[in-house]
Amino acid sequence: MLQNGNAQSPLPDLAILDSLGEHFFMQGQLDSSAFYHRQALALAQEQQDKPRQLNAYNWLFVLHYYAEAQDSMGQLLEKMTPLAEQILAQTPKDFEILSSFWGYKSFYHYSHGELAQNITAVRKALELYEQQPTYDTSELAIKYQNLGIALEEIGAYDQAHNYSKQALELLRPSPTRLNIQQDSLTILTSLGAQLIRLQRYEEAEAYFQRGEKVARRLSTSTEKEALRYTALYYLQGGSNDFHLEYFDRAEIAFRKAQQLLDKIPGFSDLDPLLLRFRTRNTLARGQMNEAVELVLQAKNMIEKHLPERLDQLAATQELLGEIRQQQENQPAALTAFQAALINLCPEFQPKSNLENPQIDWMTYSKNDLLRILRKKGESLRATGELEAAFQTYQLAVQLFHNIRQDYITEASRLFLSEQTIPLFAAAAETAIELQQTEVAFQLVEQSKALLLQEAMRDEEAFELAGVPAELSGRMQQLQLQQTYWERARYDAQVQSDSAGLKLALEERFKISSELYLLQEKIRSEYPAFFELKFGRDPVDFVAITMELLRAESALIEYFVSDDKIFVFGIHQGEYLVKVLPKGPEFSERMNRLLRALQLDNSSDPAQYSQDALAIYQEYLAPVLEAFQYPVSQLYLVPDGLFSYLPFEALLTEAPREQAYSTFPYLIKKYVCSYAYSSTLLVNSLETDHLLGKKFVGFAPDFTSTQEAVAQRLDVGPLRYNMEAVEAIRNLTSGIAYTRQSANKTNFLSPSEIPLVLHLSTHARMDDEDPMGSKIYLADGDISTREIYQLPYSSQMVVLSACETGTGKYYKGEGMMSLARAFMQSGSPSVVTSLWKVDDRSTSELMINFYQKLIKGKNKDAALQEAKLAFLEEKESEMLHHPYYWAAFIHTGNPEAFNFPTNFPYWSLALIGLLGIGMFIFFRKK
Repeated sequence: MLQNGNAQSPLPDLAILDSLGEHFFMQGQLDSSAFYHRQALALAQEQQDKPRQLNAYNWLFVLHYYAEAQDSMGQLLEKMTPLAEQILAQTPKDFEILSSFWGYKSFYHYSHGELAQNITAVRKALELYEQQPTYDTSELAIKYQNLGIALEEIGAYDQAHNYSKQALELLRPSPTRLNIQQDSLTILTSLGAQLIRLQRYEEAEAYFQRGEKVARRLSTSTEKEALRYTALYYLQGGSNDFHLEYFDRAEIAFRKAQQLLDKIPGFSDLDPLLLRFRTRNTLARGQMNEAVELVLQAKNMIEKHLPERLDQLAATQELLGEIRQQQENQPAALTAFQAALINLCPEFQPKSNLENPQIDWMTYSKNDLLRILRKKGESLRATGELEAAFQTYQLAVQLFHNIRQDYITEASRLFLSEQTIPLFAAAAETAIELQQTEVAFQLVEQSKALLLQEAMRDEEAFELAGVPAELSGRMQQLQLQQTYWERARYDAQVQSDSAGLKLALEERFKISSELYLLQEKIRSEYPAFFELKFGRDPVDFVAITMELLRAESALIEYFVSDDKIFVFGIHQGEYLVKVLPKGPEFSERMNRLLRALQLDNSSDPAQYSQDALAIYQEYLAPVLEAFQYPVSQLYLVPDGLFSYLPFEALLTEAPREQAYSTFPYLIKKYVCSYAYSSTLLVNSLETDHLLGKKFVGFAPDFTSTQEAVAQRLDVGPLRYNMEAVEAIRNLTSGIAYTRQSANKTNFLSPSEIPLVLHLSTHARMDDEDPMGSKIYLADGDISTREIYQLPYSSQMVVLSACETGTGKYYKGEGMMSLARAFMQSGSPSVVTSLWKVDDRSTSELMINFYQKLIKGKNKDAALQEAKLAFLEEKESEMLHHPYYWAAFIHTGNPEAFNFPTNFPYWSLALIGLLGIGMFIFFRKK
């Protein structure tokens, strides 16, 4: 008998207790529901029925949520988690109970910003749901989508996209979801938005087109939620059109979104976002006045309806500052950017626009702060405040480094890649204007180090460095939790919540302390991780002069920004820098020259000579001519399109006749060696640990006798590679693996650690995944990832293969190449090709190269002499074209080394001793 929803005596049947608890929950009588679920928990504990215990806890968790008892929800989870981990699901009911628990756990962690735990719990819930004998595919689709949303929260848009695609494939009408139009449109919108974040706009367009029919149907709905989701679809679709530069189409989409939002009573949180999107699109259409009206409308709307959302207000003020910059009203732009900084840093209370917040205050929305600081620096420079501009750029660089040490997702990696070049270029140029040349060089070197490391994801660096999964996983969890408490700190400051602020500061301090100790542990026990992810500290002018340069040598380093080319020169205590304009003719001329080098055009010698001479005169001669003393050896650190250029093929003066055999190539005056950065070049001199003693060469045979490999690779035979490797083996008394012996086993475990590792084979770059680029052997391939993990390193690696030195040049990620992988894995010197080389001329060049090396020549000088010898020996005019001799470049440490030979040099010493003995003997006689 029941009175007021409570029982006079306990009921012994678990099923009845569960039923009563659920009944009162549905009636909204939460106290009564909790009473029966507690009774069910006690009875299940008495009967040691763990699944039913967890089921009762699940209900109590839900009831605590409705009672807004956050603390007790956490206490319940502490009891539920070990219980759930003990249960092995056997019945459909068990799967349902466990799946519900992991779903509730994921919700709790999500609401507390514990994003890593949230994702783990969501994945567990999904795994259990999939294991049920029968399940609703539409419900499974929603679970996939929830996981996608969880991954979006940490910026892992690539992973989120994969789960959202699975959700879309599974979504179909079911007993629980008869009308799936809204779910379908939501998933399609997520898929498009994820691709926008990944800057894959063409792919995103396909999803928005697919959702158009559903959106038109839902546009006629009267339900607020359906209208909101449809408006969001048009808003995101219009954003993608904007990125594709379909500005008129974007405006149509934005107007459709506005019409739908107008049907929703009251204010929508999408309204200011839509206004900002429309502002950018209106600017792109050249309608400045209308853009100003829209952004001011958004600003007023946020101040009226969302006064606590200072982050949205900051985004609007940043946009207003950009407009003022375009109007060349720099004081107004500066005021707008400063207002944005104040809104993102509540502790920042400046007295003038020249002041900046402290780095410790910039914990929330760091990407936005970085972008705003850079734009503020631009306005300060434009108003002549160079010192203040440089201080602002320095602060932005410091923040940039802080962001990099956070957990980097696909989205933040793309953002930082976009920011690196303009930020460091602006900072370097300001330093040059302040006559701080070495500071500018240090900034350029920092950017090079960052760009060279950025292509490697954290997970890859952890794996390659051998960091245990429990350490890397804990580090990532702490970084994600730190992000949450930084947001909580910001929210508490905005809301003047002193208790919330105190809690956020305490939690952030605890997490930061643990994270620091963990990072130091990894740094000391696994230094390779930090080497792979962050590189070494950049070298300075003194280190370069003392450790690298001789009297006749100079270092030339390039840094290419959107509109300028920086050329640094270092020689005998002289430190020069030239900042040269980069007009549209630069890219046009460079691309034409690069095509000519690869015989991709008519190879007209007159056009070639014109372009090769112009590049030399505009971007190299100004620095060489400024040196006080003559130079004969160049260390070149290229950037941008210069990374594809063999400088030896440039012309140092106008030719007397238009014939390749008479051209005054730069190689005739200078020995050239290359580097990815000055820091890596100086570091490459540290080679004492290398123990190899022999030449070890690999030359597979890509002929019909190896049909499986040859057909799979779709490559042609190499007619001279085996012959060349055998010849070099004889010259150097080394080891040659040819035909079937040129396999992966011998590559990974050669009979001798190579002094020189020589690979005469095919190679291919993977532009989409540079870490997956490959070198082909007789029985398969070696990827860039495997090269990083080689069990040995060599004094020199020679990649006598196609396109081993080049890769996709990412703006903000540098040249990804097989050559760099060998250097990163410990080999200080690499010889590589910049284009698909001619097999026969390569073989001749390589044999000549080794003949010079055996005589004790430096590596770069030996390569120069081999090329010059090739040119002297050839009578054919066409073979003097740089395509046949200029593809190979030397990168890294150029110092000579000694090859062991078969000649018994010990016998010379013995003969000498015998001779001396005989001379003494006869003299005494």
